[in-house]
Amino acid sequence: MFDKYEDEGLMIITLVGENSSRETPDLEDLQQWADTFGANYPVVADAEFEVSSRFALGGTLSLPGMTLIAPGGEILVADGWVEEDDIIAHLPGARG
Repeated sequence: MFDKYEDEGLMIITLVGENSSRETPDLEDLQQWADTFGANYPVVADAEFEVSSRFALGGTLSLPGMTLIAPGGEILVADGWVEEDDIIAHLPGARG
């Protein structure tokens, strides 16, 4: 989806909260994740899910979870599932 909508303003960041040893991922873990899933956008460590947990509903974090943030910072979907139509409707570029 990133390749499809990047020119229209889509930004994706993947937060990885822990590695398979339940530790904060290191650069090798993050690169492996990016390679496995073909990510060509930022994949960053989220120690103890500190950032991800800010978007948790009712104190429980769903994994994987998605958060859709509109231009200007409005949170449209917090820790849920985001459909392609949701993204298209809020792109700052030509389709938004």
